[in-house]
Amino acid sequence: MKQRIITGLVLAAGAIAAFYTGGFVLKTIVAVITLIAVNEILDVIAHDKFPNAVKIVCYLAALLMYYSDETSILVPSYMYLLFMLTMFICVVLFEEMHIDDAFLLISMMSLAVTGIRGMYTITAQHGFANMMFLAVATFGCDTGAYFTGYFFGKHKLIERLSPKKTIEGSLGGICLGTLFAAGIGLIADLGLPFYQVVLLALLLTITSQFGDLTFSALKRRYGIKDFSDLLPGHGGVLDRVDSLIFNVVVYSVWFVFLV
Repeated sequence: MKQRIITGLVLAAGAIAAFYTGGFVLKTIVAVITLIAVNEILDVIAHDKFPNAVKIVCYLAALLMYYSDETSILVPSYMYLLFMLTMFICVVLFEEMHIDDAFLLISMMSLAVTGIRGMYTITAQHGFANMMFLAVATFGCDTGAYFTGYFFGKHKLIERLSPKKTIEGSLGGICLGTLFAAGIGLIADLGLPFYQVVLLALLLTITSQFGDLTFSALKRRYGIKDFSDLLPGHGGVLDRVDSLIFNVVVYSVWFVFLV
């Protein structure tokens, strides 16, 4: 637990500094994180069986998605279609690449790039406070769930996906994440009525757990514990931002349709 806490504090300090600085520095850092996440997805799904040409296509596609239409949090649909067509062409050209791998690669890469890219766009368009609100709702839930589950957890949540997660931890995460995020809404101007701040915070603590469990399902499918060992005590980049990826999309939809 000590290693996890130390790494978490270092990551939090670095992330706050980067998002507060914003601009080119943040954009570059998030681009690097995007490529690392794509590499982790390739390592899990490909198992070194994909030709290098396919991997290069994925890295280039991730960068094109990342730098396309910076006015929108969501990646343009034509970029997804182009990537999808390219992957299907690779299925035809390379015997080693199966159609089910292609579908999984398309969906997981598109979700990861959209979510990670959205962190920069939210900061650039809506400001540092909104990104911190999103992060606190997500990681406040994660932290609350971890410690509540550690000390009080007895009943398994969804054991087939994550054996250590408990119902008590889930409820503790929802309460803590909502409380902390609503506190930011009281202090900072997020451009939302306070009742929407509370409702959105509550929703984000729930969807963050779906994000975590979805990526857990991918890990169980391929028989791995973590996406990589890059971050001591936390695993890989995707192990750390899986919930945040889901929540960036939820946040974006909320602002598009309800604000």
